[in-house]
Parts: sequence; structure tokens; C-alpha cells
Amino acid sequence: MSANGNTIGKYEEGDRKLHWFTRLLLTNRWAQLVLWPIVYPWQEELVFFRYFDREKGELVQDEPGRIAVRKMGLPSEYGLAGFVEDRVKVKEDEELVFWRKHPELGAPTILVFHGYAGKVSDEAPLLKAIADAGLGVVAVEYPGYGSSTGSPSESSLKRSAREAVKYCKKNGIDLDSVVPLGLSLGASMALEASLEHPFKAKVFYSPFSSMTHRAGDAFPLMPMDLFLKHRFNNLDLIERAMQRRIRRRVISGDDILILQGELDEFTDVGHAKKLAKALRMRKEDIIKILPGVGHVPDPADYPYIMGVVAEFMERRGFTLPRPASNAREDGVLDVSTVMELGRGEGTNWVGSTSTRPGRNGTPGHDDEVTQR
Repeated sequence: MSANGNTIGKYEEGDRKLHWFTRLLLTNRWAQLVLWPIVYPWQEELVFFRYFDREKGELVQDEPGRIAVRKMGLPSEYGLAGFVEDRVKVKEDEELVFWRKHPELGAPTILVFHGYAGKVSDEAPLLKAIADAGLGVVAVEYPGYGSSTGSPSESSLKRSAREAVKYCKKNGIDLDSVVPLGLSLGASMALEASLEHPFKAKVFYSPFSSMTHRAGDAFPLMPMDLFLKHRFNNLDLIERAMQRRIRRRVISGDDILILQGELDEFTDVGHAKKLAKALRMRKEDIIKILPGVGHVPDPADYPYIMGVVAEFMERRGFTLPRPASNAREDGVLDVSTVMELGRGEGTNWVGSTSTRPGRNGTPGHDDEVTQR
């Protein structure tokens, strides 16, 4: 057990002190080439970045040199009125935490899957924006993150996505009224949930095509095909889902919206383009660029983002408590126009492959970068 009472598997105690490898690997490409065999056993610290305090922009430590998983408080402590917290035991050593709020009468519910860094409580501004729109909210905390127990892995996180679908059903939520929303890494869980039920609409914010490709952007000299144990191959997942459509409708490009921040410093827009191609969709029809928004939006951006999501939901046939409105005059940018302006794939816009560290050696371009 860690000092805060969370089970985080075998990667605690002395192993956690090796987080300094993260800084070295992000800032020195020769270190990537030489040290990857040594880092291999501790890759979970890089893939499942549960130790990041988004508000402070730094690693959480329970004592100097020892990073820790910080537990969450109750939803009310984060300004989320009317939310409840539930705990669901999945396995003997794994209990998942859910935050939930009922929608206004007859309104849809957004099923939220957060990214690789932080925890559900870090998404409080997003959850509040969803609830303020009159929509229901269900958010699941991954194993080993926040106050959920267990250890994170690709299989355990995807299991939590399936459990989230079961949780909705057990709580009387009509699955046809549910819209999965996956943030960054969470897009993999939104896809996994979609294999359990043919949701009418799905939203991915800043997704990647696979963890192997995304990690290769940050660590170009490391043999990711050999290195990564947790691959989160969204392209493969889409292919499986598309094949399943032969028997029943599970997923198609028409029911997916991909959002990408114009100022995204973490994930290249090329990942979204690969997903659009796998979905047999024109990138212009499925990818929407949000002007002035980064990988982790500012709290003030979330009502705007939810306005874009609500417009998509209306097009997909959902009835909303109040009409969707995009509060910004600049609306959304067309991905092709953005690429023509030279702000797309392979540039310093939307996911530069620069490895200059942000706060405390975390990936980014400057000290204002935060992680999802």
C-alpha cells in the first residue's frame, strides 16, 4: 500500500524513485537509445501517469523523492453539486469509483473517460459544464488511479470501460441515451465501451491512433514495437468494430466526432487523420479543430466545447434540454484549412515532436503545459 492507502501494484516503494528517468528520457534522445532496456520494467510510470497534479503542474510526492497516487475527495469538494460517488467491486483487489449525476428529464447522459494523467476530479470543470447543460454524467476512475484500487494496465483500463457500460445499465440509464466521451487515452476506453453497445454517438477529444505511435512521437529513438507492453491500438480496435458491423451495427464514422485543440501541444493531428481513414470517413467530415484550445482546455473553454458536442448530438437525433449553441463566433476550424496554413501534422502546432520538457520534466513546450 502507498502512503495514501492506494494499492498501486509492484511499482511503488523504491521503484517509484525512478521517475527521474522520465525527465532524462524526454530531454535526451541519446538516453532514449541507451537506457530503454533499463527503463522497460518501469514503463508503467510513463504510460499511466497517475502521479501528476494538474493544478500545480507537478508530480505528487508523499515524501521527497517518492511520487504517490493522490486520492480524490468527494464530488462536492470540487464544486460538483448533485453528484454522487459509487464504488463497484470488480475483483478481489480492484474497486472502481464512479461519479454520477442524473440528467434533466429525458436528457442524454455523457459517459466520460479521462486521459492518462491525473484523475476524475481533474475533469471537474468538464463534468460541471456537462451538468450545466442539463445532461447526465457518469465518469469512471481507472484501476490504480485516484481512489480506485487495483493496478493500471491496458486490460484493466479496458475492463473499467466495460464495467462503466454495466454500471449505466444497473443504474437504469437507457444505453441508447448514452454518449461516450473519451479524452486522449480515454478514447481507447470509449471505443472499448462501443464494442459493448452500439451507441448512437461517440466523441473523442485529442485521440491517438495507438500508444505505440504516440510514444514514438515523444521517444523517436526507442524501439516502441519492442518496448511497450500496453499498446492501446485504436486502429486495430476500429477494424474489429467495423468487422462486427457485418453482423450488427456497432460503430461507423457517421456516429463519431473527433475534436482537436488548435493549440494541442501533445498529440499530433495526424493521429486523428489515421482514425478517420480507418473509419472510412473524409477527415473534413469527422475532425473538428477548436480554435485557441490546447490539449487540456482551460476551464472557461468547456462550455464552448460542450456546445460543439451538443450540436453533434442534435445531428445524431438526440433531444437536448435546451438548444445547442456555439458561444464563439469563430466556431470550429476545418482540418484541411488548418493543414493548408501549415499548422498541422509534423509542425509545432498540434503535437510537435519536440521533447523539451514542461514543468518538472513532463512533456510539453513550456511551463504552461499541463497533462491529460
